[in-house]
Amino acid sequence: MEKLMEVIQNPWPWYVSGPLLGMTVPLLLLSSNKQFGVSSVFRHVGCALNWKKLNTLIMI
Repeated sequence: MEKLMEVIQNPWPWYVSGPLLGMTVPLLLLSSNKQFGVSSVFRHVGCALNWKKLNTLIMI
């Protein structure tokens, strides 16, 4: 048990910790079935700005 704790507490190489960190967000999205981060912020901004009106202004 002490050996396991030592391995967990020491710094991990980038090729191990990078993919683990990179897979955290997709796994959280799949497990919670919710959107968060930039995608949900864009959705809230779009609702606040009423994109239909904004699209007609841009297409002029």
